[in-house]
Amino acid sequence: MHPESTHIVLTGGNGPSPYPMAVSRSTDRGTNWARHSLSGSDRGSAWALAVAPSDPGVIYVGGYVTTDGATYKSTDYGASWSATDASPPDTVYGLAVDARDANTVFAATATGQFMTTDGGATWNSCGGTPDLQAVVCFPGCPDTVFVGGETGVHVSYDGGQTWESLNQGLEGRQVKCLAFSVTDEPDLLAGTVGGAVYGYSFPTGVRESRPRLRAIRVDVYPNPAGRIARVLLPAGSSAGTARLWDAAGRCVLTRRVEGAGLDLDLASVQPGVYHLVLTHGEEKYRSRLIVAR
Repeated sequence: MHPESTHIVLTGGNGPSPYPMAVSRSTDRGTNWARHSLSGSDRGSAWALAVAPSDPGVIYVGGYVTTDGATYKSTDYGASWSATDASPPDTVYGLAVDARDANTVFAATATGQFMTTDGGATWNSCGGTPDLQAVVCFPGCPDTVFVGGETGVHVSYDGGQTWESLNQGLEGRQVKCLAFSVTDEPDLLAGTVGGAVYGYSFPTGVRESRPRLRAIRVDVYPNPAGRIARVLLPAGSSAGTARLWDAAGRCVLTRRVEGAGLDLDLASVQPGVYHLVLTHGEEKYRSRLIVAR
């Protein structure tokens, strides 16, 4: 599910015959789907999807085509896709996008960890262990990267330059997936072969580096709005990005907010109820905005 629009749902796989690498996309919470055949007549499969936190229109998918690794990229929320200029050499089983930069992506593959800093134009090996299945970045600390695979979990605190084992208490070393809990404390969860799930609780110092989760709403007035709506940044913020989502899960407006706020021109927006998301760094503020004329 897309992190900013619950209407957009993406899933990867293959098929139908000749079973190309494919992505299916729904914009109505799964009621209807459109299939995107990425590799055409070449057989393949998509194993991983990742949305760029800093630019949610950018989505990467990884997998394989014929016998080689393959990565594709969308810049329009998954509506269209194109192959990246290069890909890791082996099947991509996991992807994670740096929260600060939509062009920096980590890939977990059968031959280890790979990284691109130019949106997939080039990929370089980050070393680590082989036979990887999953990769995640620590919330709020994108230079801290975790990978999981046949030999358990490994962590890098320097953006993939060096790695160390994180297997204390992990009885099932064959890790298939990694994710962070959605509770106040960002515990790392590891799913292993055999159906077991393990949780790792971090030391207090790491926990304190997690970004604060904001429940407050964006200050917008007037609301309902006609032609212009004033969007104010939260106290202590100096810049951000405002995105307006419609009821069909489409991003209809994107504007940069500087200083105290922005006068949002709604002339191109049809009357209706919208979901406004203001992103400041790694924090998000949300509000409902009604456009009425």
